[in-house]
Amino acid sequence: MKRIILAGVATLALTGCATSGPIATPSVPAPSPTPTVTASSTPARTATPSSTPKKTTAKPTNSVPTRTPTRTLPPETTDGVIAGAIGQVPQGFTLPDEGRAATGETTAFETTPWRVACLDEVGIAAPALDKLTATRIKASSGPEHVEGNGLLVFADDASAKAFMDQAAAAYAQCPAQGRTDDGGFRPSQKVDAVAGLGEQSIRIGSWWEYSDNGTWVQSPGADLTNLARKGRFVTLTYEGDESTGDPSANPDLTQRAEARIRQMLDQV
Repeated sequence: MKRIILAGVATLALTGCATSGPIATPSVPAPSPTPTVTASSTPARTATPSSTPKKTTAKPTNSVPTRTPTRTLPPETTDGVIAGAIGQVPQGFTLPDEGRAATGETTAFETTPWRVACLDEVGIAAPALDKLTATRIKASSGPEHVEGNGLLVFADDASAKAFMDQAAAAYAQCPAQGRTDDGGFRPSQKVDAVAGLGEQSIRIGSWWEYSDNGTWVQSPGADLTNLARKGRFVTLTYEGDESTGDPSANPDLTQRAEARIRQMLDQV
């Protein structure tokens, strides 16, 4: 897949500016001759997931640059990083599809950190994360797709609400576009409040654009992250694929995300 940002981390620690934090990779019509995109990626996903894209070399004939979805975290910062397995979540709680076995194209769901971060991979500091008592975050990835789900358990309702408020405010301050890389790609991001999902919910969309002789063109690679709160519990989903443009306008991505959010909220 092209690159995935995911607004999210490696974790909130969200692709994750993955994301949040991270975006699915872009691929856009490229000029003739097609520009060559050299591979470049951020630290391995074990660091912390915030979707940062990897680039693959474009084909010489009329193909478009592509990026591979990954969620990584720069090693020099831990702002906004959430470990994937601490404490004890409610007995019997399960994440969507977490028992699904690996296939030839995708991995099984594996424990992973997630992170709240802007597109430039600057972690978002959320003081309320100090009140986390338990987490369960797992993700599955493949060459064209990445999907993650998680539950964050806070000490009380007020702490969970504070975290949501802090995350929403911080995401709203993130730049609409990130830095343009050497291959001519740049990530874009937006955050919206979502009605009808728990007591509070926000959605962070990330996608790629490509500079075609000075004109910005949407490139395949988009990532959608959702956070929704119910009491002291915050649920998390992120998904990146080869779709183009703002993923919050993509009914397939948004419907899948909402179904997974509701499945988790119904268990807490």
